[in-house]
Formats: sequence, C-alpha cells, structure tokens
Amino acid sequence: MIFLMVGCPQEYHETRTITLEWDDPNPPEVQVTHYNVYQGFTSRTYEEIGETFETMFVVESLDPGLMYYFAVTAENIYSESGYSNEVLYAW
Repeated sequence: MIFLMVGCPQEYHETRTITLEWDDPNPPEVQVTHYNVYQGFTSRTYEEIGETFETMFVVESLDPGLMYYFAVTAENIYSESGYSNEVLYAW
C-alpha cells in the first residue's frame, strides 16, 4: 500500500506548487518500475498527470479556489497497483 502525503506548498504569484511524497512499498522481491500520479477535481475521479521514478512528485500551477484530489499507483513489469490513499488539497 502506498501512503500519500502533501508537502509544504510554495506560492508563485497567483498559483501554488505542492510536493506529493510517499513511501516505497517494495518488498525485496517486487520491483516497482515507476509511479503514476493522478489528479482530480472530485473524489476518486482522476486523470493521470505524470509519472516518476522517485517517491515524490511536484505539482505546479494549482489555482486558488479549487479543490484537488491526488492519488498514486505503483507499476512493475506485470501490473499497476490500486490507488494509494487519497489526498485532498484546497486553498
């Protein structure tokens, strides 16, 4: 299971940047090839916004007045995991 957290926001003019961070779920016998990052404007309704090989992802250009929902999946050569816990970010 992937546990997702939101890091401290950074403000840039009229938008905001946040860092999503999570723990590597790997037991030694399973190798994650990459992580898929998802964003939505309603709970559990996402679109993929990127992928990373790290256990963090920077989300830029978040607009004020909106609620953002985020989740992450882990992928290996065989399949993609289920979604992580959901994180809500609003400002």
